[in-house]
Amino acid sequence: MHHSMKSINYSGIYGCFYAMLFMAMITMVQCSSPVEYEALVQKELASGVRNDSLFLGVYFGMPRKAFYDHCWMLNKKNVLKDGMGNMTAAYPLTELKHPAVFEFYPTFQDDKINTMPAFVHYDAWAPWNKELSAENLVEDMKDLLEKWHDVTFYPIVSSSVFSIAYVSVKGNQKILIDYAAENKVDVIYTDLTNAKDLPVVIRN
Repeated sequence: MHHSMKSINYSGIYGCFYAMLFMAMITMVQCSSPVEYEALVQKELASGVRNDSLFLGVYFGMPRKAFYDHCWMLNKKNVLKDGMGNMTAAYPLTELKHPAVFEFYPTFQDDKINTMPAFVHYDAWAPWNKELSAENLVEDMKDLLEKWHDVTFYPIVSSSVFSIAYVSVKGNQKILIDYAAENKVDVIYTDLTNAKDLPVVIRN
């Protein structure tokens, strides 16, 4: 039986595929530029604005003893609770879509707060409850911190392949929100004038 079907030019198909892949990689590089973040930091620092207030009366430059005394007072008022392993202060969040806990403990430079690492988790998280996943919590925290601090968050390349992350820079204060685990989100406040900065890549 005679077939009139023409032979397939596989080399042409593969050539088109690799060309499309190359163009996609170029597009990804163009959409993620670290220069944008560096320019944002330089602009905000050049403004001379000090933005030291964090939350609950805690601030950059707060002396270590004042921080402990302040947290003890908030604990007595039931505003704060003891966090994981009594190593953090835990603040119950009722402003999110679901109840959550914000746990924090600062790092100190010369006995004064210069960064504030924190993490957040939904109270009722379970592996089968996708609504309470860290991916959703990242978005929930972005909305909340925009209200707390009146800042603009920019999407960045996350340290995890599972999620998007966000950064804001206002004056000397940088806030990073990022996926930490399937049930946990990191929130890190950094005083850009008094602590080592870890640059991020802003997505366009």
